Amino acid sequence: MMFPSISFSRLIPGPSTNESSAELTISACDVVSVRIRRRRRRRSDTNRILASSSTSSASSCTTPRPLVLLFVALTVFYLASKKIAPVHSLSAAKNIWINNSLQYYNRITRGAEHVQQSPTYLKSAMENYFAREKIKINKPEHAESIYRRLIKDEHTTHHAGAIAAAVVGVSGEEEEEEHECKFSNLAVPTLLLGLLLQREGRFNDARIVFEGFSHVLEEASIANGTLHIQKCSCCARVLQAHALFEMKHNNPLKAVELIILAVQMDKKLRPVLRWKLFKDAFVQYQSPEQRQHRRKLLVLKQQQSSSSLLVSPTTASAVVS
Repeated sequence: MMFPSISFSRLIPGPSTNESSAELTISACDVVSVRIRRRRRRRSDTNRILASSSTSSASSCTTPRPLVLLFVALTVFYLASKKIAPVHSLSAAKNIWINNSLQYYNRITRGAEHVQQSPTYLKSAMENYFAREKIKINKPEHAESIYRRLIKDEHTTHHAGAIAAAVVGVSGEEEEEEHECKFSNLAVPTLLLGLLLQREGRFNDARIVFEGFSHVLEEASIANGTLHIQKCSCCARVLQAHALFEMKHNNPLKAVELIILAVQMDKKLRPVLRWKLFKDAFVQYQSPEQRQHRRKLLVLKQQQSSSSLLVSPTTASAVVS
């Protein structure tokens, strides 16, 4: 593409006296290029001014933003560490805790109606669930202290109830009609404590806990003057756990006696008698020597029961005086 040329003429003085005219020619392309350079220079100046103004404004606006985010993060961390919650969320958390406690305790007691009707049902459910949560966060010693406190409280309650029954003169049959099973609140922490001690490898302590519960049941039957066994699924589960514990530690005869007593307290445990380890132990349990030994023990228990009946009025009068 060809651009037209523009001619300019001016007088240039020469060495001679004659003035000669010289012609300076500038093309249109040179004019356009000059204009383009000027425009580029203006644009660069404008962009530089805008960039400097935007940088200053952006720095003034965005400088506090990281500080705000840091303040929000620190606030959230502080509230989470202090477990500070609004009032409405506290009530919701309390309801969730109660529901979880009741579900957990109901699963352990297998939904026994006489347990749910107990006045201390909610208290026992929340304390046993609290001990479970301590085990989940790796604090078994705290859970053990909770279980032992519950067991101690129940022992105190049953001892006071036995003294009151002796004073009033309530017979064992009347107590059984009034309460289907009075050892449910004692059975649950005993079972959980025994299992916890086994997981920690403290087998002697676990045996002491299980044998203490069996001793309580035996004393209650002797105090009532009858060898009748109450129906209680919670107590049956403790005896089943004790039987399995004795079987693992090479005491098959003791395990068979405990599992038979557990089945008598809860008929739903009958399938346990068909387990191979108990079948083999039953063969030894049914031997003539063991039968004779059990007869002697039964006679001794009956004598203790009859003697307690004779002593009980005297004991009651002594308590009243």
